[in-house]
Amino acid sequence: MREIFAERPGVARKKHPIYRKLKPFHQVVNEYRPQLHRYLRSKLGNEADVEEIAQESYLRLLRVDMPELIRQPQNYLFRIAANIVHDFYLKQRRQPKFVEFETAIETDVEGEAMSPEDELSCRDAARKLEKIIAPLPAKQQAAFLLKKRDGLSHEEIAKRLGISVHSSRSYVSKCIAHCRMNWEE
Repeated sequence: MREIFAERPGVARKKHPIYRKLKPFHQVVNEYRPQLHRYLRSKLGNEADVEEIAQESYLRLLRVDMPELIRQPQNYLFRIAANIVHDFYLKQRRQPKFVEFETAIETDVEGEAMSPEDELSCRDAARKLEKIIAPLPAKQQAAFLLKKRDGLSHEEIAKRLGISVHSSRSYVSKCIAHCRMNWEE
């Protein structure tokens, strides 16, 4: 395993205070990097997210004013990473997930392949709907799509989006009204 902060031959470390702080930091990073990445992979599964969260963990560790006060650097680093993972999942949960219309309309309701004419007509309608709902708030769009495209109940929509059932009904109603007003045949 290569060291991230390996000493370069012929380069003398300066006496600046940041270098005194970096030495313990790079020792912690080099020593615990494999365990941290293994831990993050178990929590995230996506290598790009693992790298991003590991880097953010290292940066937060580097921001500690007095690293000599940290008694157990491994525990401290892992606690930082766990907090970042928690924030990551909170942020993901708040953002509604969208499915591209193009992939959602390749089959008809019964799951059979559509004729080319029907598929073209359906794609045109999906593009038109996409343009009509684009100016609406993200949660309103998500509630509408979850109800009409995915067939979820208002209770399921509320749970998935972190809103009340009343808000789910309201968002779907407003979106339908908006579509009716803006749909031109």
